[in-house]
Amino acid sequence: MRSRATSCMLVPGLLLWVAGVSSSAESARATGASPARAASEYRRVTFNELTANELKNPIHISFEIPKGYVHRMLPNDSGSHLWGMASELDRLGADPEHSISRSVRSGLIVAEVSTSVGYDPRSRKFTVEDEMRRQLQAAGATGILIRRQDVGRYPILAVTARLQGKWMRSVYVGLLVDTLASFISFREPGDIQVWDHFVGSARAE
Repeated sequence: MRSRATSCMLVPGLLLWVAGVSSSAESARATGASPARAASEYRRVTFNELTANELKNPIHISFEIPKGYVHRMLPNDSGSHLWGMASELDRLGADPEHSISRSVRSGLIVAEVSTSVGYDPRSRKFTVEDEMRRQLQAAGATGILIRRQDVGRYPILAVTARLQGKWMRSVYVGLLVDTLASFISFREPGDIQVWDHFVGSARAE
């Protein structure tokens, strides 16, 4: 298991995340609005499936993803689990130097065990929870929406913000294994309804 720092350099981490998403709001709009997917177009996966059983501990929470999404990992990144359309992920994997926005047009869900953010079961808080809004504002983010909820025993912190002209959509999930947390994000351009459905479908197993 990879080691994880107990403190979080939140703003640098967000800036790196945004820098990795080269799509702008304009390019996202250029893809056009997608029609709503029917419930039958999704399938349910457990957190362990979402992260290819990276953790040996069973994590009893699941989400719904589009039936066409498949799992990939980039050759130079052993920690990020990518879920998207096979043809687009194959294109990205063949040339990882290509930006996501050039290779992926249908959206991309990325899941990983966080190396910078944890969850303290004693205080029942994520390590970033008290400072996140202030740090996002200090970084110049707008449209900040932070929502905390529990799904069964599992805490979830959903974060949406616009930073440097790009939207960040992500959730942290407290895994209840030591102080581990997962970071799951949605990379544009793509169908935002997929992400909204993913977050809203969270269910304790």
